[in-house]
Amino acid sequence: MKSRIIYTLLVHLCLIPAVHAQSVVEPEFDPQEGTAHEVKLFGNGYYLSSGTPIRFMSKFTKGGFIDSTLKSDVLSDLRKNNRIGAEIHTGVEYYAHRIPFFKSSGWSWYFGASYHMNYNAAYSKNLFQLAFFGNRGFAGQTVELGPLNANVLSYGKLSAGAFNKETKSRIALSLVAGQQFSQLNVDRALFYTAGNGSQLDLDLSEQFRSSDTSHRTGKINGWGSAADFVLYFNTGSNKSLKINQGFRVALEDFGFIRWNANSITQKKDSAYRYEGFEVTDLLNGINQPFNVDNLNDTLGIKGTTGAQTHMLPLTFSVAAITETFSDKKVQAFYGFRLRALSNYTPMIHLGMQFNPIHDLALSLYGAFGGYGGFRAGLSASGKIGEHIRYGFCTGNIAGWISKNAYGRDLSLTISTRF
Repeated sequence: MKSRIIYTLLVHLCLIPAVHAQSVVEPEFDPQEGTAHEVKLFGNGYYLSSGTPIRFMSKFTKGGFIDSTLKSDVLSDLRKNNRIGAEIHTGVEYYAHRIPFFKSSGWSWYFGASYHMNYNAAYSKNLFQLAFFGNRGFAGQTVELGPLNANVLSYGKLSAGAFNKETKSRIALSLVAGQQFSQLNVDRALFYTAGNGSQLDLDLSEQFRSSDTSHRTGKINGWGSAADFVLYFNTGSNKSLKINQGFRVALEDFGFIRWNANSITQKKDSAYRYEGFEVTDLLNGINQPFNVDNLNDTLGIKGTTGAQTHMLPLTFSVAAITETFSDKKVQAFYGFRLRALSNYTPMIHLGMQFNPIHDLALSLYGAFGGYGGFRAGLSASGKIGEHIRYGFCTGNIAGWISKNAYGRDLSLTISTRF
């Protein structure tokens, strides 16, 4: 018998990692004398995992037959604990170079609007095996299905602040409009299957939170605020240091969303035993014993509604950066990134930038961490005439070559000055 109790753990969340990309190489073009206005458009998205390849996730999210060979291949690659994540970020930024920020000659106004979607989960190998192979392999055993943590978050930001015209350092405050939020956290899920399949036991400790489930697509379910700080500096300005290196230090999405009064909280910490359904129950119409409502009732999961406040996935990063357009033929860059509340492990990257000509920069780099293991990426930045700059980056080259890779990644940036 195939147990579907696992669907109670995942019932309210749908990870949809059918997107592409995350960039660790962000082209920051040097300030240009005489610029009055600067407009920057950007878009990036990615899917990355520690153990589920593209060929599996493509069928899982888009539909398709997942045969036993594919499931077995994935299961053999999984570790005891695994991660998966996907993000989409799009937006526009405007830099008003000739409008002083409150009479400060070195600082001017900055405005931005952006949209963000985040999906991520940390799950066990046992959970995958139960979901895709059933409980036959666990007969006579008690296995731990947890820990499980899964998050879905989407929100928009309307930002205003200031930027330094010489260094491009900036600070911005944002009004945040929350659209959707879901979080499932399972601390304990001890699952027992009797050797003859006659009995199932589940010792469960879980908590589920969600924004208003009746008010989802395209609707605003909460409001909040956030601050972003981006600092650029060069060690060459300090004469006691013998290296001349530019750095970017950023603290982004430092803020919160207050979700409305129809937000849901569910908690459960107890044991459940299932010993089968009587034939008379089926004759009386209980023909869908594993649907969402019945499972919640059976397991005694009760929900309450009320406003909730949750922090945004704060990101902190430090990176040694390069001169985008330079006569230097080779430049090194490196850095790390930390992200809170998103099952994100510390990520590090290291790479080299090549400038075959003054107006073109090509980079090759490696990265490790985040939602996956090692991957290689490449980027290109260039000019089109005097007024247009562009940047392209893919952080996982293998994802565009092989469906056995563990993610895809793409980032595009274009800016114009006049």
